[in-house]
Amino acid sequence: MDLIELIGSNEKAFTVMVAFFGILGGIAGNWIGAWLQSRAGRAQASAAMDAARITAEAQRLAALHTDRRVLLARLVETARQADTAIFAAFEPASGGASEDDVAAVGPLVKQMLRQETELSLVAPKDVVRSSKALREATQEAFDLLVERGPARRAQARLDRTVGMDADRASDMLDQLKSAYRERLEEDIGIFHSAARQALWNVPGLEDLDTDALADDARKPPVEPLFRAAKQKNEASLDELVKQARWLLSAERVDTRPH
Repeated sequence: MDLIELIGSNEKAFTVMVAFFGILGGIAGNWIGAWLQSRAGRAQASAAMDAARITAEAQRLAALHTDRRVLLARLVETARQADTAIFAAFEPASGGASEDDVAAVGPLVKQMLRQETELSLVAPKDVVRSSKALREATQEAFDLLVERGPARRAQARLDRTVGMDADRASDMLDQLKSAYRERLEEDIGIFHSAARQALWNVPGLEDLDTDALADDARKPPVEPLFRAAKQKNEASLDELVKQARWLLSAERVDTRPH
């Protein structure tokens, strides 16, 4: 007699087996339910972790975007302030930059270097290169202002002075410049002494003005250098602004983490 026949012929055995299988089914059901619940919990936990990671990455990208925008805006603003002061000093109507004007530009150029360094920590290489090119162009223009500014101021004073002494000093300076251009070594010393003497006789000119004008005579004309510096600076600024607009607009379009 097999087990099934035994259970079928014995009512108590049948009852026991029914209860046994009921308990077994309950245990199995509880285990399956717990297993399914555990998988669902792990899935929920994984989804929560993914959501937290995505949120944190989005916040990081938003903060990075803000840092870049602020640093770029500050650098462009500082560059424009420096450029305005530098190139206004070379305009004919300005009469040349005063020593106070030159002193005010120096801190702006140094500030650009600090801002370029800060930007290099958060910006792409193309933007960093553009910011460096702008800062270097501004530095070159400032160096030109420092080097040629004193003579520019002295020339403006000479041009405003009316009288035979001023006219003679201007003529002597022109002859000295011609001697330098034509490399007339034997005449340079003569014209140099004559120009200095003529400048000393001009009312309102100081010794520093005389020294600046006599020394500047051997250098190439400043106007072409000024125009070249201004064009280079404007091109560098335009390039950085273009790079900044592209970078910031691209980040607004897609700030999703990758």
